[in-house]
Order: sequence, then C-alpha cells, then structure tokens
Amino acid sequence: MSIHKITPFLSDIKDFFNNSDMTAAMHIISSILAQIKMTEQDTLAVKSKRNCVYRLLTVFQCLLLFPCFGIKNANRNQKYGILDSLIKARKDVFYRFMENPDINW
Repeated sequence: MSIHKITPFLSDIKDFFNNSDMTAAMHIISSILAQIKMTEQDTLAVKSKRNCVYRLLTVFQCLLLFPCFGIKNANRNQKYGILDSLIKARKDVFYRFMENPDINW
C-alpha cells in the first residue's frame, strides 16, 4: 500500500487477510453490508422476479466483495472458489446481472 493513500482501496483490503481467515473476513464484510440499508428498488431501481434463485441485491453485494478478495472477474471466482461458500452462483449469474438492461450503470 502506498504511503500517500489516505483511504485504502477495496482491492487493498485483501492484503490484510491470510488465506485461513478468508471465510471469517468474508462473513464480517457481508455482515457490514447487511447493516447498510440497501433495497433493490433504491439501489438498483429494479426488483427481482419471484422465481429467481439469487436475488439481484444478493448478486450485487457479492460483486461488491470481489475487489476485497482480489477477484478480478466472475470466471476467476468460479475457477478458484474464493467466495463459493457465500454464494454458489456460477459466472453466468454475475454476467447476466451486469448485462441487465434495466439497471442503469
């Protein structure tokens, strides 16, 4: 981490965790995200369908965790399974979410 940075980037957070602490760190970060009041309507301006396996907000929160654990893309998560214990979604779930035309990126 650079001396001149005042606030560490999310990608720098992964340097603070050992491999054995990844699961504990993942649950701590996800519990912090759970305390932030995010709704699908307010955050994404879209609601999940009733029959969906993974809610859009869950996929979004998982994508927020990617930089914390050094995951560069959804394919890497599927290949190495770093966040696999948190969400069992495969790469197509993340790519469909990111390509959703109803979400204004």
